[in-house]
Order: sequence, then C-alpha cells, then structure tokens
Amino acid sequence: MKEILKFKNLLFLSIFILLSSCGKTIDVDDEEEYITNRTRFGGVMSYKGSPYTGEIVKYVDDEKTQLEWKKTYKEGKLDGQYEVYNKNGQLEENVTYKEGEEDEKVKYTYYGYGLLKEKKSFKDGKKNGPFEWYNRGGQLVEKRTWKDGKFDGQYEEFFYHPNGQLSEKGTYKDGIEVGQSEYYDENGKIREPYETISIEVFDKSMEEGGKD
Repeated sequence: MKEILKFKNLLFLSIFILLSSCGKTIDVDDEEEYITNRTRFGGVMSYKGSPYTGEIVKYVDDEKTQLEWKKTYKEGKLDGQYEVYNKNGQLEENVTYKEGEEDEKVKYTYYGYGLLKEKKSFKDGKKNGPFEWYNRGGQLVEKRTWKDGKFDGQYEEFFYHPNGQLSEKGTYKDGIEVGQSEYYDENGKIREPYETISIEVFDKSMEEGGKD
C-alpha cells in the first residue's frame, strides 16, 4: 500500500512539474537559476529539470518595458519564432525554427532616425523570399523576390514617381530578366515598352528620398 501511495505521489509530482513548464512565458533574468540550456551541445532547454515548452524573454531594462529578444521552445528545442530587437525596440531579426533547426530568417534594417529601410528574407543561408526597400520618407520603392540567392519571380519598382505610384514591373527567372517589362506613368497608366522616363521626374524622386 505504501509503495502504491509513493508511486502516486511521484506521478503527481512529475505531472505537476511538466505542466508548470508548458505553454508559459518566463523571464530569463528572473528565472535564471531554474534554466539549463544545453542546446549548443545537442541537448535541450530545461526549466526546473524538465524540457521546456513556451516562451523565454529577455529585457533590456529593469522595468521590463523593452525586449532584447524572445524565443519559443517546444519540448526543449527552439520551435517557432525567435525575435531580436534593436536598441530602439524595433524588430531587427525574426528567425523561424523547426525542431531546433533554423528554417527561415527575416532581417530588418532601419535609417538612423528609425524608419524601415530594408526587409530581407533568407533560407539555408541564402537570400530567399521577399525583399522590400523603402526610401527615407518611408515609401516603398522596390519589391522583389529571391530564390537561392538570385532574383526570381515578379519585381516592382516605385522610385521614379514622387507620388509612390508603380513605375516598373517585370519578371526574373534564375537571376535573368525574362519577358517584357511594363512601365507606368505617375497616374498608373501603362507606357509604351521602354519609353524613356524624364530625367526631371527621376531627379525629383531622388531628392525626396529615393535610393541612397
């Protein structure tokens, strides 16, 4: 009878510990003594002795108002989003993990005064996925898609017109432009193929925050 009672107590304790480490968010600075991270050596992230499932966060300040990073774990392995923030509290890097392995990464760069400049996507260490570029006024000026480090798919450019209207659209395949590009005036009307855009309009868009 005593053995059965002892077994039940151990079972209850194990379930309690497991549930207490699942689906929650912990602050790495507040709970550091309970965290064991052996992921670099092929192990797992443990919390109070059990593989951790949930979010772990780290703040820059003592008031806990600005995140430095946030990680998501499942059964002790990175699984889901790993977000890194810059000193201004803006998202700088967003990495997606699956069962401890990096799957995709998105990097953000900003102008010195805080507006978004570029958004780049990576997979397996190569540029892969959407690429967006913004001018100093926060206006989207270029949108492309990468595949295995090369342009692939449709691209759109907006920097020729000060009003942000689409100015050019075309397609790439394996890094080579294919087909015929389309050109648009500032009112969205399609131009004749390869019609020259006036230097005056181009210079004006550059002055107002085009490519730098």
